[in-house]
Amino acid sequence: MPPCEKSKQKLLLIGIDGGTFDIILPLIKAHKLPNISALLDNGIHSELLSAIPPVTAPAWSSFITGTNPGKHGVFYFFDRDLNNYKISGHKKLMNLSNMQGIPFWRVLNKYGHKTGLINVPLTYPPDKLDGFMVSGMLVPPGADDYVYPPELAAKLKDYRIDLEGLMVQNRWQARALIREDREKFVRDVFKLSEKRSQNTIKLMQEEAWDFLAVVFTGSDRISHFFWEDDPAGESAASVLRDYYIFLDEQIGKLLKAAPENTTKVIISDHGFGKAPDKAINAFVLMRILGGTALVSGSKSACLKKMFYGKLGLQKPFAMEDLVDWGRSQIFPVPIYGNFLGICINTKGEKKSGIVPAGNEYDLIRQGITAKLNSLNDPVSGKKLVARIHFREDIYPGRFMNQAPDIVVQFSYDYNIEFVPFRRSLVRKSANPVRTGDHRREGIFIASGPNLQTGHIKRALYIEDVTSTILYMLGVPVPDSYDGALIKELFGAEYLALHPPQFEKTEAQLELGSAGSTKQNQAEFEESKRMLKSLGYL
Repeated sequence: MPPCEKSKQKLLLIGIDGGTFDIILPLIKAHKLPNISALLDNGIHSELLSAIPPVTAPAWSSFITGTNPGKHGVFYFFDRDLNNYKISGHKKLMNLSNMQGIPFWRVLNKYGHKTGLINVPLTYPPDKLDGFMVSGMLVPPGADDYVYPPELAAKLKDYRIDLEGLMVQNRWQARALIREDREKFVRDVFKLSEKRSQNTIKLMQEEAWDFLAVVFTGSDRISHFFWEDDPAGESAASVLRDYYIFLDEQIGKLLKAAPENTTKVIISDHGFGKAPDKAINAFVLMRILGGTALVSGSKSACLKKMFYGKLGLQKPFAMEDLVDWGRSQIFPVPIYGNFLGICINTKGEKKSGIVPAGNEYDLIRQGITAKLNSLNDPVSGKKLVARIHFREDIYPGRFMNQAPDIVVQFSYDYNIEFVPFRRSLVRKSANPVRTGDHRREGIFIASGPNLQTGHIKRALYIEDVTSTILYMLGVPVPDSYDGALIKELFGAEYLALHPPQFEKTEAQLELGSAGSTKQNQAEFEESKRMLKSLGYL
């Protein structure tokens, strides 16, 4: 008998995009978040580490598939072909149709659990699941096929797809909107979240479900633009605190609407903090590390191309135009924020590779690591590098060779910029519109029957949540999943009576979304404009 037939436990998962304990815990101490506070008091919580980089696309993909980006293949919002030096060109928007692996709802459906998902990012096009799905970011602008089953759309009341409130005259202008009418921007984010909450409760009450997930992304939008609220002359984020208080009210309504004895889980895809106020120039860093050769006469050619690109008279300047691939041992790759990729130009892997695999590759990587660890801020003397990751450690899987050989995690005080021919390694950043940015450290809270109470002192990984959800619902975990069971949630006696079960991965569950995979060029360009307006490009 399938495990799920033993008990039809229900589970409600609430995603707070960019949720951080740095905001939540002080508000709880001030008695401003009664509903989240009650879950902490009656449940268990821990820091939850995001994917690398800690960005929406790879993070939620890791949650959906229970695997790391080296297995599901989503390293960012767009694909990138590093082996052919296609670094800054974006040809394909990543979504559910090209994500690899087994979405957790297919496993739940296999064992008889009806599943509902609302606004989970990277779930477009919607899958044909046993339950319902309202796709989240990145639904193409103007798309009407973001709901499954299609007739569910008629039940949604005043529902808006995530991010619609950031448009001005049908154009993505989040930054301009904040400058011109910040109050309207904030009102739109609050309204979008309120309608999402109302529709979630409606579907919760009218549709059959055993597992239900809803993600609130307003926390991410507000955190990016209002982490510091300078125009109001206030310290960190009165608007942000107001949003969390408002969101706690919405969470309270969801908890009240959930059936008795429902297990409740709150997660975030990443955390948040103050945006960096300094920038590290990747080109200067490459000169320090050595091994990157620029094309002859590149300075004048680059400046000319940048000038004409800004005028729209030719293709904008790209880093690919600057590097002499046949003479470079290494080259930098943009990732996100304070994360930088470094590729080794390896023979047999890269198109014009010159570094032999094996001992020479290892020696180059060791040398880069030693130089990176010796870097200090020339003004403050502070150590620049927080951690160095090798790709085989963070991206084991068939897509590993699509990732940089080294991923450097710098201090959160710095972001990475690519400005050719500038001399200084570190410079003060100009006043950014975005005052907050992502952290890898997110949140995990769980409360319900059979769960322990307290604080898990070790950090968890976002993939761990997926495997643990399956276990909570009595479902075997596919052996392809990377996530480990969060055993601290359960007492030793419960684990002994309910030993974790694993099963061989079934190939038929690994297909991409069963929905439409068509994406026209206009939709693609519109999605790029939207991501650019949010600061992701």
